[in-house]
Amino acid sequence: MLRSHACGHLVRIALLVATASSPGIIGCVGEVDSIEGVSSVQEGVIIGNNDLVEVTRDGSNVPARYRAGLDGFGRLHIPGGLCTATHVGNGIAISAGHCFSAPSSRVDDQPCSGTSVEWGYRGGGTTSNSTCTRVLAMQTGNGLDYAIFRVSPVPAVAIGVALSSPPGNGLGLTMFSHPGGRPLTWSQTCSVLTPSSTEINYQCDTQGGSSGASVLRDDTLQVVGIHWGGGGNANAATKLTSTPLAEFLGTPPPPPPPPPTGEALVSAASGKCLDVNGAGSADGTQIQLWTCNGTGAQSFGVQDAGGGRFNLVNTSSSKCVDISNSGTANGTKVQLWTCNSTGAQAFELRDAGSGRVRLYNPGSGKCLDVTGNGTADGTKMQLWTCSNTATNQQWTRQAP
Repeated sequence: MLRSHACGHLVRIALLVATASSPGIIGCVGEVDSIEGVSSVQEGVIIGNNDLVEVTRDGSNVPARYRAGLDGFGRLHIPGGLCTATHVGNGIAISAGHCFSAPSSRVDDQPCSGTSVEWGYRGGGTTSNSTCTRVLAMQTGNGLDYAIFRVSPVPAVAIGVALSSPPGNGLGLTMFSHPGGRPLTWSQTCSVLTPSSTEINYQCDTQGGSSGASVLRDDTLQVVGIHWGGGGNANAATKLTSTPLAEFLGTPPPPPPPPPTGEALVSAASGKCLDVNGAGSADGTQIQLWTCNGTGAQSFGVQDAGGGRFNLVNTSSSKCVDISNSGTANGTKVQLWTCNSTGAQAFELRDAGSGRVRLYNPGSGKCLDVTGNGTADGTKMQLWTCSNTATNQQWTRQAP
């Protein structure tokens, strides 16, 4: 178990990444009694090989199931330094208490002038910015290190939380943070080491600036801890169930649904597959025909959109098959686009006989069509008047 000792009014580590305007290091270094030879703590440590992966702007270099949440993590600017924050819903964010110079006992309703968050800071861009309006509760002592604060404007993405049960030994974890104040970085995966009553230890890599990062269950992607530091061969976090977050957040959102199971859509005319050009993930990427190869570019989840309609979600990019600009004209481009619940992404799977379906778009009254009855790799998909007999509009659903 990690046990920290007080240093002034702070316990554990309080090393913030200094900004250019304030080059000094803030705070103090605490110490731990023991955990497999650990004798001191820092704001975060690399354990063995450096597994940190800086996330690209479109998130294409991390697994698809993480991408929808990337804008829920932010680079936290505090007077004199940088940490990491997570939006957990209703304009409420969490970070480490030592980032706010929290006292050893809990205090509520504190000012946070000059503190702000850059949400979705990665790949040279930022999705949105918020200002801290009030610290709702914070503490750095007695085995706890947390800050719960309100931000405005409210960011668009929230990360779910696990408040009903604490994480147990061996649970798979993952983390996203801003080590060294750099753009969002993925720590890859690790697991809970022997937990204590208020803390969890793990070997996901972190560095200075990672303080306050949320520690996520890797199965449900819900927050289970708030990272505060580490040393030797372990990093550490305060268990979320040991914080008063539930007092402010209310009933936590349910865990997100699992990504849809992918399947291949095979053209009855050519025996080739519906495919995302170049395995791309950018909005506007062409949907095309290609020799079936079992890759994620040809894996689509048929996801219920209500009313007998479905979205075709590419499981590699987590984006949807989309009719460009909600068009209705013959020849309109069929593309990949961020899922948005519009009619341009709604399809009915109409029976075409012999185990085949036509992909009918109710918004246009037309069907997904292989341009010019083509069979060559790279033939584009388009919207076209539905035909009861044209095999270039007929598809079979197969395991990819």
